[in-house]
Amino acid sequence: MRSRSGAESAGGAPVSGKFSPLAVVTWPLLRTHGIALIVLPIAVFGFTVGTSGSIPGRISAVLASTALLLGYGLLVIATVRRRSTALETAPTNDGVVIHGLRSVATMLIAMLLCATGFPIAFAIGVFRDGMEAGSASMFAISLIVAVMLIPVVAMLFRGRFRMNRLVLTHSTITYVGYRKTREAAWDQLDRVEIRETPRVEIALSGPSTEFSVPFGLLAAGPVPLSEYLDDLVRDPKGRPGPSMNRSPD
Repeated sequence: MRSRSGAESAGGAPVSGKFSPLAVVTWPLLRTHGIALIVLPIAVFGFTVGTSGSIPGRISAVLASTALLLGYGLLVIATVRRRSTALETAPTNDGVVIHGLRSVATMLIAMLLCATGFPIAFAIGVFRDGMEAGSASMFAISLIVAVMLIPVVAMLFRGRFRMNRLVLTHSTITYVGYRKTREAAWDQLDRVEIRETPRVEIALSGPSTEFSVPFGLLAAGPVPLSEYLDDLVRDPKGRPGPSMNRSPD
């Protein structure tokens, strides 16, 4: 179901909305991409040189490089989607849901698996083939990576690593993240804004409550999503509920 916000008229023509489109290029964004494009080639070269002479070592280099490239790919997607006009909602028994991007979820899972496989393959190369060039520092890095990511991968295989989504009912807004769930009542919120630092997110707030939605993981652009949520904050009668999804008699 295509949902429309204050940013678009019923006929599809753009109208003046409360939220301005985000700039594609900003200094913090350029700096982040610049650092990434400097660090990535150096890291890939270091992994390749430090694992030469061992098949498991080469495998670890490929896995580590792939994880880094996937991570940068996620940054590129988030950058491109800053001006996305997409806003797709799906009806549920209690309201509507805005699902997460499957492409982002797939890339994130692949990055986790590659990053977890890197220290395993690297350890095999160190202990079986006796890799020496750069092995001390890289092995220390691999152990840190393993400690950080293996519990997350374990959650993935146990089915507890969930697809992210935003669930909207008549009384509450709930963000279901990969690992945690946050919920707030509409009646406690009176303001919607887009924040760009350190990442782009939609912030809903009230006198005693604050609720944030990381747009980059959802199938929605920041401006259409903000307009839609702002409409729901201001108009209680327009909030989704069971009645809106019932079939006519």
